[in-house]
Amino acid sequence: RHCDLFFLYASPLNGVQQLKVDVELSEVAQALEETRGLHPCSNVLLNAGIATLDSLTKVLRQSRVRTGLVLHLTAHGSNQGLCLEDEFGALRSLNFMELLDLFNTTTPNVSLLILSSCSSEALAKRFINLGCKYAVASVGLC
Repeated sequence: RHCDLFFLYASPLNGVQQLKVDVELSEVAQALEETRGLHPCSNVLLNAGIATLDSLTKVLRQSRVRTGLVLHLTAHGSNQGLCLEDEFGALRSLNFMELLDLFNTTTPNVSLLILSSCSSEALAKRFINLGCKYAVASVGLC
């Protein structure tokens, strides 16, 4: 069985501390390689890209037609929302209400959500309410 893992990351050039995205992506790729054959997906396709409003919207829309889609989202966050990037690499804050609107308009069907972001519990709960089977999030500061 084939599974898609979308690793979207945001480490804007301004306004917030840079994240060690390269290290995290490398660890995810290594974990996938080490567990090959140990999980139901015989072939996991790792797609990595910058987390912009556009890229996040595309992945959420794709999740409606793909079963087993996994979204790993690495970004600065708070109980107010997430810090994504714009098309120039600058900070693009997405508040909680904007995220809810995005979820409501795309009606995502993500099998597993991994939020590598501070204070992401409320966002993960929203995904669960929308039908996401599993979610991993952080409570408070990371």
